[in-house]
Amino acid sequence: MRKQTSVVLDTNIWVSYIISGNLRELSAQILTYQLQVFACKELSNELEDVLCRQKIKKLLTYPVNDYLRLIQKLTTNFNIHPIFRGAPDPQDNFLFDLALQSKSSLLVTGDKRLFAVSVLSLSILTLSDFKKRFPIHLTK
Repeated sequence: MRKQTSVVLDTNIWVSYIISGNLRELSAQILTYQLQVFACKELSNELEDVLCRQKIKKLLTYPVNDYLRLIQKLTTNFNIHPIFRGAPDPQDNFLFDLALQSKSSLLVTGDKRLFAVSVLSLSILTLSDFKKRFPIHLTK
């Protein structure tokens, strides 16, 4: 039996899956590899804010609330306490708080600045590396 992998997906990763129409792929990755994906209030708020931006909203197939409900079903909500202060952008500190406090082993992000942050027990992956580690080949 494989050990469950705990993951935090940055807002930019969620948005990437959503606007590319690949949420089905992400759902399959989560189920196939039994990933435990953590979210928090701060991540949900940021995601809603980004999805409601006009330039993003016009790329969506479904209403914003449909995406938010699906993400809520795919994730485990976790209440964080603001402690971490080492992110290049202080607004990203919550991602590290979420990853560390939920004891996640992976943080997946498209923000290159976050790769400079070194935290023991946390691997920071690009979306490409995440897809290589957890490959899914869906037929359309």
